[in-house]
Amino acid sequence: MQVYEVLIPLADNSGRRFSRAHHSAWEAEVRKRAGGLSILPALEGQWVNKGRVYRERIRPVRIACTARIIRQLALLAKQHYRQLSVLYHSVGVATFV
Repeated sequence: MQVYEVLIPLADNSGRRFSRAHHSAWEAEVRKRAGGLSILPALEGQWVNKGRVYRERIRPVRIACTARIIRQLALLAKQHYRQLSVLYHSVGVATFV
C-alpha cells in the first residue's frame, strides 16, 4: 500500500477560509474510505492557471491507501473545496507493524 499526500487549501480562491466543520466533513470521508489520515503543518503553495498566479495556504494531508481510493478522495476534495484542481502524489510505501 502507498502513502499519498494531498494538498488541501485553507481558503477558497476568493480568500474565504474554510471552516473547521468544512474540513471535518472531508476528513470523515477519508477515515471512512482509507481508515485514517495525518495532517501536516500548513505551508504556502503557488500555482499558475491561464496566466494567473494563485498563492494559497495549504495543508498537506497524508493517507495510506490504494491508488483507486486516493483518486476518489482527490476528486472528492476538488469538488468539496471548489478547486480547479487538487494535487496529490505518492510519498512512499506504507509499512504497519
